[in-house]
This record gives sequence, structure tokens and C-alpha cells, in this order.
Amino acid sequence: GRVAWLWQIGNHWSGEAGYRQRRFLSGFEDEFLRIQDLVDFRSFTFKGSYELHPRWRVSADLADDEATHSAANRRSLDVDGKTWGLSLIYRTPAANSIGIRAHRTERRYPERVTTSFDHTETRLNTIVNWRLSGAIKLDAKLGHTQVRHEVQSDQNFSGLTWQAAATWDPTGKIRVIAEGSRNLSLYETTLTDYVVIDAVRISPIYAISEKLVMQADLSHENREYRPGIPRREDKVRLARIGLTYTPIRNLDISLSFEAGKRESNVLIGDVPINDYEYQSWLGTAKVSF
Repeated sequence: GRVAWLWQIGNHWSGEAGYRQRRFLSGFEDEFLRIQDLVDFRSFTFKGSYELHPRWRVSADLADDEATHSAANRRSLDVDGKTWGLSLIYRTPAANSIGIRAHRTERRYPERVTTSFDHTETRLNTIVNWRLSGAIKLDAKLGHTQVRHEVQSDQNFSGLTWQAAATWDPTGKIRVIAEGSRNLSLYETTLTDYVVIDAVRISPIYAISEKLVMQADLSHENREYRPGIPRREDKVRLARIGLTYTPIRNLDISLSFEAGKRESNVLIGDVPINDYEYQSWLGTAKVSF
């Protein structure tokens, strides 16, 4: 569930205050115990923007997040996070934009005996959304990310992170999206707390008719789990194809097939314990009103 208040004061101040709560079943792909672990996640957010000029906007945001686990042997993964962010955006008359964003997140693990996993994540990014031509649009984010642990400095990370996507619309029926990225993602186990992901993805989309659209996705990821010793590295490949049918304006019906494979360097003896292959079907129906 999510509720948000969109606020505005005069012609220059605007923003959003929101609360979100979610309960979901923790995944089994990295746990070898057959346990039911329900994760309760809640988040308070506040965002505010001030229009300095019709082309310049400055924004600030705050977030307070909390995640708790129901399984007793996974309570050490409970985490509290607090984030502060600031951004400055310039928008051109052609609706292109460029800006900078800085944010800082402090994470604490209240159920752990040691504070060695408590850390601070700081990011500084340049953000660009630019239409290069009538058929090509670029969305990019380039910056520096730093993760500092309070106790063990050998668990830290400092380096370049980026994300870029190019959208090509050669005709009214065809769209191709190509993406690449190097990023950090929170990944909580008893040995690691984040993962460095290098990824590429391509997504062709074809409108068979006004009511029927086909989309495919091909992706490859290299994942490096930190600060675990020995360091774990995975390769994840995924392929997906799907159809979306819109019989009436407010109804979307989708069906997709997905296949994936993971290869990991973690072995017990000569057995790769984290490798897997899978296939799945997914059907959804969405009503908008």
C-alpha cells in the first residue's frame, strides 16, 4: 500500500509527502534452509522543490526506511536507513534537462551483535535527459559512489558508477531500448551487505497492432558481492518475451515467458552450490481508472 500527498504553495513551491508499506516473501535463491521469512518494509518520504527560474529547479528529499524479517535466524538482516538528498536541474526550452544530484544514506543493523556492517553510502551524480534527434533519446547518470563502514575499512567501496539508456524509435511501430550500467545495490546476508553490478540489456518492442504489443528483453549481469571473504562473483543471464493486449482503453492483459541462468564461483568441493536455471510464465491483468 502507498499513500501520498501532492502539495503546492504558490507558483514556485511543490512536492510530495508519502508513506509506503509492503509485506513480501523473502527469496529462496540464496538460502538453503527451507524457511518462511516474511519481510515487512515501510518507508516515509518527503520531497520539496523550488522553481528558481522557469528553467532552473532545486529539490530536496528525505526518506526513513525500515525492513524487518519474521524468521528468527534472519533477524540479523533487519535494517534501518535514513537518506538525505539534494538536486539542481536545468531544463531547456526543448524539454531536455541536465543536473546534479547528491544523496547520503546511513544504514544500521539493530539486531547484529557487531556494528561492523553499519555503513554510510554517499553518491554524487550528473543526470542528463536529452533528445539527440527526433528518433533517439538519451537518459544517463554518471557519478561517484562511496560506501564507508564504521569499523572495518577493508569492506569499503569507492569508485565510478553510471547508468545509461538510449531509446531509438525508427518507425511508429518499432522501439529499441539499449541500457548499460555499473551500480551498487543493497544485498543483505550474514556475510555481505551490498553487491556491485555491471549490466547490459537490450529491449526491442514491436506494436503488432493498436491493441497488441510484443516486447523482448535480453540481459547479462556480472555481480560482485562485498565484503564477503572469499569474494563471491556471479554471472546472470536472462531472456524474456511477452505480449500485451489492450482490448479497451483501461484494460491491459499481458502474458510473458522468461528463462534465466546463474553461474557462481562459490563451490563446496567441486559442486557449484549457487548455480541454477529456471523458466517461468507470468500473466497479469491491469485495470486503470
